[in-house]
This record gives sequence, C-alpha cells and structure tokens, in this order.
Amino acid sequence: MLHFLKTKELSCLKLTSWLSLYDLPKWTLKISLCVCALVLCASDLYAQPLFSQLAPSFFKIEDMLSKKHQGDTRDRKTTHKGTHKGLVPTADNPLSLLSRWAKWLHNDRYDRLYLMKSLQTLAQKPHPFGSPRQKELSEWLVRELKKLGIFHLSQTFHYNTPDHDAFTSMLKLREKLVKKMVKRWGYNVVAKVIGSKDCSIILGSHYDSKELYDEGINLGANDSGSSSAALLEMARVLSSMAHHTEIAADGICDVYLVWFDGEESVLKNWDHGKQYYGIQDNTYGSRYMASTLKPPLKDDKAQNRKGYVFPASFDGKAKPIAAMIVVDMIGTKKLQLSDDQHSHQKLRLYRNRALQSLKLSHMLASRPTFIADDHIPFQKLGIPSLLLINFEDLTHWHTPQDTLDHVSVDSIIEAIKVALHVVLQISEKPVW
Repeated sequence: MLHFLKTKELSCLKLTSWLSLYDLPKWTLKISLCVCALVLCASDLYAQPLFSQLAPSFFKIEDMLSKKHQGDTRDRKTTHKGTHKGLVPTADNPLSLLSRWAKWLHNDRYDRLYLMKSLQTLAQKPHPFGSPRQKELSEWLVRELKKLGIFHLSQTFHYNTPDHDAFTSMLKLREKLVKKMVKRWGYNVVAKVIGSKDCSIILGSHYDSKELYDEGINLGANDSGSSSAALLEMARVLSSMAHHTEIAADGICDVYLVWFDGEESVLKNWDHGKQYYGIQDNTYGSRYMASTLKPPLKDDKAQNRKGYVFPASFDGKAKPIAAMIVVDMIGTKKLQLSDDQHSHQKLRLYRNRALQSLKLSHMLASRPTFIADDHIPFQKLGIPSLLLINFEDLTHWHTPQDTLDHVSVDSIIEAIKVALHVVLQISEKPVW
C-alpha cells in the first residue's frame, strides 16, 4: 500500500505538471489536484504518516499553478514542431532534474545543529596525518555513517614520509640532510549514495589538520573541519533525496563522499618534500585512491565505459566516474570561492551557473588562481575535477587561531548548496 501511494503521488505530480503546460482554466487544474489528494488519502492508515512526505509535492504543484496564473512564463519557450511547448532543461522548468530538487537546496533542509556537533568533534583536538587522533576520527566517521544508514567503505594505506624532527634539526644546524623517513598510516573513509544513472561522482574533503609542531596547536576548524562536517551533512541530505519518490524517478549519478586523509604536508611547507627529498609530501589519501582506479576499457564494447571506475575489490557495483569535486576551507564568515584554474573548464561553468541560480554570484572571487589540493590526482587521470575553496582569506590558515569561533555555519550551508547544485548539473549532463 505504501508503494502504491508513493507511486500515485509521483503520477499525480507528473499529470498536474503536464496539464499546467496548457492553457486550461485554473479550476480544472485544482480539480486535478483534489482528485490526487483523495487518491492519496484513501487509506486512513497511511495518510497521516505520509503527509509530511507528500506535502512538498502539493506545494510544488500549488506554486506552479500560482506562477502560471500570475503571468510567469519562465517555464516556457516558443513552441517547436514535435515538442510539447518546447520544454527547456533549466531550474525553472518543473520537469527538469534541478527543478525537482530545488526545494532540497533551501536553507531549511539542512540540520544546523548536526553541522555544529560534527564541527565540535572534528575540531576538538589536533589530528594530523598518522596521529592516533586521526584514526579515532576515521572510526567516528564510520559510526556516524552507520547511524545515518548510509553504505560505507574504507581504504587503509601507508606511505614513507619525511621525518619532520630530523629535517628541522638539519635546517637549524645547517647540517647535511639525512633523508630519514617515517611510515605513516592513513584512512580514507567513503560513503556511497546510490543513484539510478550509469555514472558516479566523487565528492571529497580532507579531514586531517596541519601539524604546527613548536608553533602551537592547530585544531583545523576551518581547514578542514568545515568541509568535513559539510560532507557528513551532504551525505544525510543526498541519502534523503535519493529515497524521495518524486526525485528518484529522475535519478542522479551514484555519489561517493570521501574523507581523504593526509592532504596536508608533513613538513612545514607544501613543496619541501620535492625540494629536499625528491618526493611529493602532500595529498597522500587522494593520490592513493586515484592510484587504485581502473582506467576505461576502450576496447571492450560490451562494457562501454566512459570513465575510470573503482576496482571490483573495493566496490563491485562501481559505475564510471563522471566528475570529482573537492570542498575545502568553506567555513570563513565571509565566504569567497576562489576561481581555481586547475579545475575543469566546464565544471567551473557549472559552478558559476550554481552561484547564479542560488543568487550567490557575489561569492566568486574576481581574480583567477591556481591551487593544489586533493582534486589534482584525479585531474591528472583526465577525470573532470572541481575545487570549491576559499583561498582568499588566509588570516587564520595554519595557525592556532583556526578555531570554531572563526567558523560560520551559514557559510558552510551556502557552500553545500553550491556543491549539490553542481552534482545535479553533472547528473543531468555529464561533461565527459
């Protein structure tokens, strides 16, 4: 019965959506809405618990009717032969994917309290790559995903990294460098929200904090507690979206939400590893994950893969990766998104469309820049990648002042909306 009612709710929404495209009297459309309501409420046993799920659809229909009879013609285009009113796949079109998900991008869909609690856990203590606290946080993330009922995976890896103390001593005493290395273990945590389209999107953030050693304690509230907490909230919202009848009919790509370990360099400066050791001392977790991906099988026509996939040992039902998005340092009180030129050109266009649609165009920084982050290993493979980061305001970056009192939940929510909007655009039109 529950499945029947949910199916009827979707059918009613589609029926009324199509009727609204024609110049019918308003009373005709309202009768259609009333009939749908009677069908849905036919069972007293299921009507009440379903009301909260079904109400958004009726509100959407009512909004659509109001627009139509107030002379709003944004949902239309000049009629072309062989089309129904020349439907345009935009956020204003009631039949487009973006329109169906529009209500889920509003502020009231986000759990501010959950975001703050996540931030408090992430920024409670320093947690650099390879530390006991970082392992504790990886286990905490897994527990949170279990509570949310979300399918999760994990990757354990290790790298030989420069010994910071030996390196610092060498610099102070101006001695000849002895390349002493230390093995560090890392933990990538992965959540998977299953969509209905034959594609997947990686949505990632690093969750390790930068170690300052003798310069003080860095809790990493913004870099990158803000985006790590945002990823948990996005996992919750995406999971809710994917199970919503009205939206699941259109479907999205599978979304892998990845908390990368080891983005920060072990040595003080990002490039010291290359300069003194001849190795890359950063983005350990993302480089490891990228190295495990299987390339497209171009010669296998039966597979017809368009992009890289996760190996079967990691996820036996993996779909080709259409794009990769990284969020980082999104908690500053005045959020500005840097215009990273390493990011894929079409995905930068999707980002700009998202900002415009959400009336947040003022958040895009005016000057272009090149930023190295966890998206680079995937971009090098040819996977279209996008970085959403505020690298404009570095007042508290890598300092003991990177604390919760300098982080804004409002900014995090704005960044979440932009990221999800881009996910929807990619699902509707992949860029491969």
